[in-house]
Amino acid sequence: MGSQQQQYRLYFLGGDGHITLSHEFEAADDAAAIRVATAWLEGRRAELWSGRRKVHSWEAGPNSR
Repeated sequence: MGSQQQQYRLYFLGGDGHITLSHEFEAADDAAAIRVATAWLEGRRAELWSGRRKVHSWEAGPNSR
């Protein structure tokens, strides 16, 4: 019984919905991955994935780039 980390990828999306940047990282679970990803958003539209599974998505905020 160990604390195995899961792989996640955060995709930042442009106005046309295409990926403009991605960031790969590990987290203990989905909740932890969402907390990490939220810190990187800076108001940008993004999707968080773990393998083929979409974990969470965010729309661009008022202070987006």
